[in-house]
Amino acid sequence: MQLIRIALFVLAVLLLTELSFRVYLYGPASLIPARMDSYTQIHNSGLVQRAADPAINYELKPNLNTWYKGARFRTSSMGLRGDEHTLEKPVGLSRVAVLGSSWTMGSGVEQTDIWHAQLETIINSDAEKAHHEFLNFGVDQYNVGEIVATLEQKTLAYNPDLILIALTYYTPTIFWEDTPSEYEVKPKRHPLFDLHSLKVLDHRLGTGWFNDESSRRTSAPEGHDFRRQLTQAIQRMEDFANNTGIPVIIVRLAYQRSWDKNKNDVIATLIESPGKNLTYINLTDSIRAFGYNPGQLRVSVWDSHPNILGHELIAITLYEELINRNLIPSKLPSINSQFNMAN
Repeated sequence: MQLIRIALFVLAVLLLTELSFRVYLYGPASLIPARMDSYTQIHNSGLVQRAADPAINYELKPNLNTWYKGARFRTSSMGLRGDEHTLEKPVGLSRVAVLGSSWTMGSGVEQTDIWHAQLETIINSDAEKAHHEFLNFGVDQYNVGEIVATLEQKTLAYNPDLILIALTYYTPTIFWEDTPSEYEVKPKRHPLFDLHSLKVLDHRLGTGWFNDESSRRTSAPEGHDFRRQLTQAIQRMEDFANNTGIPVIIVRLAYQRSWDKNKNDVIATLIESPGKNLTYINLTDSIRAFGYNPGQLRVSVWDSHPNILGHELIAITLYEELINRNLIPSKLPSINSQFNMAN
C-alpha cells in the first residue's frame, strides 16, 4: 500500500511539472486539451493539403473551424484564412490581397488580431473613404516560390486593387526547388500527449532526442542562396505588376536586431534598381523605435511569432508608411503619435 502511495505521489508531481512547463511555454490556454493539441507545426497539423498546382505545393484546407497554435482557426470555402469572400468584387469596394508565410497567415493569434486585419480596421475607420477589404492568402512556412505562384494563380480571381507581399527573415531562406517535388501530406501529430518538459530539457542540452525534423523546411543549399531566389521572385512579382496593372508592395517584417545579419538590405538592393515597378517598405527600424524588447512581442516563450502587440506595431507602422507614400488615401491624422511608446 505504501508503494502505491509513493507511486501516485510521484505521478502527481510529474503531472504537475509537465502542466507547469506547458503553461510556461504556451500560456494558460495549454491547459485546454483541444488548444494544447494544436501546438504543432503546419505540416503536422492536419490543416493543409496538396495543392492542385505543383508550384504552390500545399495550401490550407477549405472550411476549417478548429485551433492552430492555441488560436481559433477558420478558413473560407476557397481555403483562405478568415471569413468568406465572394469572387465578384462589390461596387465601391477596394480589395487588397495579402501574401506571405506564417506572420501573414497569423500563426498563434486570432484572425482579427493579424497585422493586416488590424490595418484594415485602421483604414476603414475613416467613413468617408471607400471600404477596403483585405484577403489573407498567407500560409505558414511558404517560401518565395510558393508566394509567387499563389500571386499568379490565385489572387486575380478576386480582382484585387493592391497586392501586399510580406517577407520575414526566414521566408527567403527556404529552398525554392526549380522543379517542385509532389507534396507529401504528413499525418497529424498530437502534442497533447507529448512530454514538453523533456522537450525543453532536450533543447537546453542539445541532445536531439526529441528533434522534429519536419518542423522546419529545407534551407537553400550552397550555390542556391536566398539572393538568387529573391532575384527570381522579385522579377516575377514585377512581371505580374506590369502585366496586370495592379500595384505590388513588398513589406519586410522584422523587429529583432539579430535578424539583420547583413547590413546591406538585399531586398532593397534588388527592388530599388532602375526600372523596377515595385514598392518596398522595410518596417524593421520603425517597429524597433517603439522601444519594446523582442521578448515582449512573442506569442510565447517557445514561439517567436508576433503576438497581438507585435501585429499591432506592424499595422501601425505600415499604415504610416502607406500614408506617407500616398499609397492609400486618408484624412486620418498620424496615429503613431497616439500610441504609447515603451520607452
